[in-house]
Amino acid sequence: MASIGRALYLLGVDRDPSHHQSGFAMAHAASKPLHPHPPHPQSAAAAAAATRVSRTKSCPSLAAPSAVQVVKVVPVPIHGAASPAAATAATATSGEPSTSGRVAPQHIEGPFLRKENFLPKARAVIGHRGLGSNLGPTTSNPLAGGIRENTLLAFNEAAAAGADFVELDVQVTKDGVPVIWHDDYIHYVVKRRVKERGGHGANGGAESASSSDDEGAVFPSEAGAGESLRVVSKTIRELTLEEFKQLSYSSTVCPNRDVVLMRKFDKKSFRPWVCSREDQLPTLEEVLRDLPLSLGLNLELKFEDEHSRIPMAELRSRIEAMLDCITLNSDEKRRIVLSSFSPDACVIVSQMKPIYPVMMLTDSGYILYPDERRNSIRAAYDLARKNGLQGVITYSYVLPDATLFSDFKKEGLLFMSYGERNNDGQFSREQMEMGIHGVIVDDVSGVHAALTVSA
Repeated sequence: MASIGRALYLLGVDRDPSHHQSGFAMAHAASKPLHPHPPHPQSAAAAAAATRVSRTKSCPSLAAPSAVQVVKVVPVPIHGAASPAAATAATATSGEPSTSGRVAPQHIEGPFLRKENFLPKARAVIGHRGLGSNLGPTTSNPLAGGIRENTLLAFNEAAAAGADFVELDVQVTKDGVPVIWHDDYIHYVVKRRVKERGGHGANGGAESASSSDDEGAVFPSEAGAGESLRVVSKTIRELTLEEFKQLSYSSTVCPNRDVVLMRKFDKKSFRPWVCSREDQLPTLEEVLRDLPLSLGLNLELKFEDEHSRIPMAELRSRIEAMLDCITLNSDEKRRIVLSSFSPDACVIVSQMKPIYPVMMLTDSGYILYPDERRNSIRAAYDLARKNGLQGVITYSYVLPDATLFSDFKKEGLLFMSYGERNNDGQFSREQMEMGIHGVIVDDVSGVHAALTVSA
């Protein structure tokens, strides 16, 4: 773990607070300063979000996330259907019965609610996690990326660069709240003890300390004096919303950087995940509330079921939590596409008959899984056709042949694609000519410019 300590030192987020300011300044000498969400030119909501985040930038303590109010209106149980008590609580809060078991604002009627009206426009550029995934440090730059992926900052920047939609990843916390996070695990190191809210640190808030007494710590110090930093790994399902928000704040916009996120960018060793432009990790509610309505959302529903099945009751309860959040927080004018690599999740969502389109994500056999429904475009096509999905989002290294394209058109199904090859503007242009409806890309501005020229 000595390499981790060295990397943190280079980034200016080493364990010694006395080194923090000068080291951080050196690491960012040639980069843009940290700042909150830039408001979208046509979005008052985004401007309000920027103001809200800027209020937390003073970082009096780790308790600052309380400035961002996240209200869980419908308490969805982790297992099974919503209880009568939950339904009563939801009715008292929202004035309507609990929506557990149904999705989207179905009380709204009108011809504009046809599924095709929620799809991306033809030849759409869709920003992958905003402006692309963070690829990690290089030999010349210790920073993992420009803008942190899957944040409101990244989504707003993607919209400004020409994205019609953004693709983002939704998972559910231990207490049933949908949040935005891509990886199966959230890895981090704790530089020093972080007290819970209500502690007696500076400014009367939470405090950081080097004491060995970890009583009351949200994230206890993982190493004593002179010891190596240990990487802690948690799934989103192991974290409460409070813990997720604490991790988010202390590892991104808080200058103290008590926690440093880590990632195996090369699939081999952990490296610090620090970006030149940081923003907090949002909840799904914040995304639906604060992004401009002109920006569509491709919500990938994520589950840890690549190599083992999740019990159906558990899977259904997580999906209900996600869809209830959409029901309660999305404007009917917001364009949304729901997608998942999980065949079971796609079937469950479709059975709930949402007003939003549902599409199956597939590696198309590029990577093989125990579930055969995940291993070919043809298998994804069969699942989409039999379960009323709107189409398939395929890995762009494995595109459909003319026969399969013909079958899709006959069924009224759409193809979209994702993958690194889509960052080649010429290749994305060729896909559009084949009939691909939209491409998910990291290089939003480059691909948008290439498609605009060829239009």
